[in-house]
Amino acid sequence: MGQIKKLPEELVAKIAAGEVIERPASVVKELVENSIDAKADKISVVVKNGGKDEIRVSDNGIGMSKNDLELSIERHATSKINNEEDLYEIKTLGFRGEALASIASVSNLSIITKKADENTGFRLQYPEYKIEEVAAPNGTTVIVKDLFYNTPARKKYLKSEATELNRIMDIMIDVALANKEIEFRLYKDKTLLLQAPKGIDDISRISYIYNDYIAKNLIPIHFENEFIKIEGYAGKPTVARGSSDYQRVFVNNRAVKSKLIIDAATEAYQAMLFLKRKPVLIIKIYIDPRRIDVNVHPTKKEVRFDNEQLVYFSVHEAVKNALDKSNLIEKGGFSYSFHKKDRSFGKNNAMGQKAKYPMLKEYNRPLYASSVNEENQEMKDEIDRTVEEKKSAKKYRILGQIHKTYIVAESDEGLVIIDQHAAHERINYEKVRREFYNAKVESQMLIKSVVLNLGIPKAEMLNERKDYLKRLGFEINEFGKGEIIVRGIPSILKSMKEDEISSIIEEMIESFKDKKPQQFIDERNLYTIACRMSIKAGDELNIMQMKDLMERLFKCENAFTCPHGRPTIIELSEAELEKLFKRRA
Repeated sequence: MGQIKKLPEELVAKIAAGEVIERPASVVKELVENSIDAKADKISVVVKNGGKDEIRVSDNGIGMSKNDLELSIERHATSKINNEEDLYEIKTLGFRGEALASIASVSNLSIITKKADENTGFRLQYPEYKIEEVAAPNGTTVIVKDLFYNTPARKKYLKSEATELNRIMDIMIDVALANKEIEFRLYKDKTLLLQAPKGIDDISRISYIYNDYIAKNLIPIHFENEFIKIEGYAGKPTVARGSSDYQRVFVNNRAVKSKLIIDAATEAYQAMLFLKRKPVLIIKIYIDPRRIDVNVHPTKKEVRFDNEQLVYFSVHEAVKNALDKSNLIEKGGFSYSFHKKDRSFGKNNAMGQKAKYPMLKEYNRPLYASSVNEENQEMKDEIDRTVEEKKSAKKYRILGQIHKTYIVAESDEGLVIIDQHAAHERINYEKVRREFYNAKVESQMLIKSVVLNLGIPKAEMLNERKDYLKRLGFEINEFGKGEIIVRGIPSILKSMKEDEISSIIEEMIESFKDKKPQQFIDERNLYTIACRMSIKAGDELNIMQMKDLMERLFKCENAFTCPHGRPTIIELSEAELEKLFKRRA
């Protein structure tokens, strides 16, 4: 007897289901996308035990006829593909038929559906394959119970209720952000976890989905050429997070994972972010479906473009233009607090990092038609003018200093509070960074050299890097066994005391132990120098010093964050002040 044999149809169905239905969130995704394609404008999802016990998705869409209902759970039954060409021009998310067969093969499934032009609805139960007439509202409800009851090996690998629920929430946030014309609700049993009403503006809807603080610190993105259209929002640098939970990418209204797009958007922030912080991003790309491949991944989580260079360039320009022409001062600084999880840092390096797609800078052919180039140049000129006006015309009246830490000023819009250390740190960082990369850091020779006993390993580590340290402005040599002598320091640190010199040297030694790229280490050391030379919390300033600090801050390339990504300025508008004092609703 031969070694190869044909698998039973039931086993084939379960294997196929594994490609699409990985966990409860996969079921929610498929069923909600079916509801969207059924032209529903209200979709409700109820889950029990993280979706492991039950998932119920109800919509008010067009419903199905009895014949469609019978076919919907058959394998390879679909409502949108008629021939091979259709595979490459898929515009919908997946009406009944693509996933129901897979879900049915690994659960107890019920479907209740009714078309508006029919007097009665129908209910299908599977695996009994029983169809009966029932009274039902217009639309469709799909109930999935006991997921993976007949595949215990797969059920064993499901996570806790909280973990599975978080993954479902992630799916619901994606669809709610992508489809503003639809109302979404997510319940855990009877508890409402997420609500996204329809018929409201984008920022209000985002406020429902995320929170008010995130929503009012978003900058709109608008970019278009003959190749691509980009819409969405970029968060101000000060609301950047430690995780990628607030980064969402949509291609033709389908949520996807795209490192290409996130990298392009993040690089547009340049030196505005601390190395490990990740900007809040909602990026929606609209492109000819023939120019993308959505079948890279079985669940269509990834997408491939036929011209990645052009996509990267376009996204980078879209986000950069949005940031350049916007006021990046954080809004409503009194209305939020950081959670512990927001203080953790992720893995993105958004500063000083070599571009992943350097060929864009060498691309010498016109990317677009001349008319589009002219339009983009006009837009760029307008942005440049806006930025200059923002920096020069902004009028502040210094009111004083709070706790020898914050400068308070009046602006045309309301009240401005400046963190004096963060502001001075930004000024100094840009100065020392510019000098370092231009090899122009000046050294100040010490009247009395400082001898530090570091131990042999640390002393040798510094001696090996003395040329690098000289670029930073330090004159350091071996002095004895395990000792080094510091003869000069960067001129901007000239007021440093001996113990402070020892401390900054120790910090740089720690940076040399880092296995990250050299540019990461460079930036970290530049932060350290900028921080050490800056005005501290507790330093008393007079009005002239405060005014000088603000004038120098607004000459910076990025005046709105310190090198670590903290805000330098928080602004409360007159309207927000009136709300705080209950002068307006």
